[in-house]
Amino acid sequence: MTTRRKIYLLITLSAIALYIGSYVIFSAQGEYVPGCIGICNVKQYAWAPRNFVTGPDGTQWDFALLRVYLPLWWLDYHYFHTPDGAYEANMPVNKTLENEFEKVRQQIGIGTPLAERPSHTTDRTDRVTSGSVAY
Repeated sequence: MTTRRKIYLLITLSAIALYIGSYVIFSAQGEYVPGCIGICNVKQYAWAPRNFVTGPDGTQWDFALLRVYLPLWWLDYHYFHTPDGAYEANMPVNKTLENEFEKVRQQIGIGTPLAERPSHTTDRTDRVTSGSVAY
């Protein structure tokens, strides 16, 4: 093998090692973020390595960075950080959006008995009536 080929091989292997190593570092510092959002709750979480999501609630994906690391992210998402892993006790999960949904649910009374909702009152017969006038 010539010296020139050895140099090309060394540069190629170094670039591959840098590519994989940088993703491993990003992934080690990542967290689960809302991946599928339904009406008033998070349906499923998706793995996001560090810097792959931005925004105040951590849900805006950086698609340029995702395109660069797509093969490694796909392997990571399907084999190492599966969506079911978000519910394991030791995994980091971004709950910012889930906490906001919980505040909304409490404000409108979802999940509480009708008589205990803050926007309703009950009269002596436990009939639920809206507003301040009881029949």
